[in-house]
Amino acid sequence: MNIRRERGFTLLDAITVTILISISSAIMLPNLAGLLDRAQADKQKELLAAHLQSARAHAVTHATAVEVCGSSDGLKCDGSWKHGWLARDQQSAHVLVGHRSDRSGLAWKGFSSEIVYLPNGTTPKSNGRFEICSPNGEPLWSLVLNRQGRLRQEKVTQNTERNPCQTGYP
Repeated sequence: MNIRRERGFTLLDAITVTILISISSAIMLPNLAGLLDRAQADKQKELLAAHLQSARAHAVTHATAVEVCGSSDGLKCDGSWKHGWLARDQQSAHVLVGHRSDRSGLAWKGFSSEIVYLPNGTTPKSNGRFEICSPNGEPLWSLVLNRQGRLRQEKVTQNTERNPCQTGYP
């Protein structure tokens, strides 16, 4: 007599697997949210850097001054960097590129509220830094613009004395 046993899962096996999946999900979800937030911030940093470099290149190739400023509507400068920015030819006021952002937390700290690239690519009165903080107060990145019009990324750590996120900035 050949008796085969049926193979399958018991109720205890199914409950154990469900509990393990629930526990691992509870541990992983906060890390996933932080990862997504950092990815969005990195995307915004790369886009801002590309727009600044494009504005500088336009100023040099067309021998004209180009202004990059904070803009909440993408059409006019109002100094609101956290809602977006635009680049425009200073002579004709023609908008070269504009970007609206859903993220808040982007801030520009510099000598003036806008950045002006001169025809030689420099920004004599526009040196400063862009910084962004996550919603939970963690500094994510910093872009530094020097007077020669060049950008560099600066690593921002939460252990530094100058933490813009803990001082109510931006």
